[in-house]
Amino acid sequence: MDFILKHSADVDLAIYQSIDFLPVYQECMVEAFKQGNDGYTQDLLITMQPWGFSPEDIKTPTTLWYGMKDMSTVHSPDFGDLLFQRIPNAERHLWPEEGGSLLWTKTEEILLELAN
Repeated sequence: MDFILKHSADVDLAIYQSIDFLPVYQECMVEAFKQGNDGYTQDLLITMQPWGFSPEDIKTPTTLWYGMKDMSTVHSPDFGDLLFQRIPNAERHLWPEEGGSLLWTKTEEILLELAN
């Protein structure tokens, strides 16, 4: 939690630290790490290794969503631009006033698009 809160934009902190969100978020983080951090470490290592395929080989329509105020050091530093350029049939949504918390602030819009 400390890492997340130290490396988040003000727009994200407004969400993460809100009285309705923070206790639930903390509970989820406790649950996620209750068996240690091996799972997170494994996921991180897997993302850093070669994928075994090229993004250009992806044939499925792919949608990327990014908040332009996302300051997270673990999210895409180019807001998905490189993936967007490399994945055929990719669509990218950029929200100028959103940060990394857009999965919570734009949930309905994202889910509605996925349902179409």
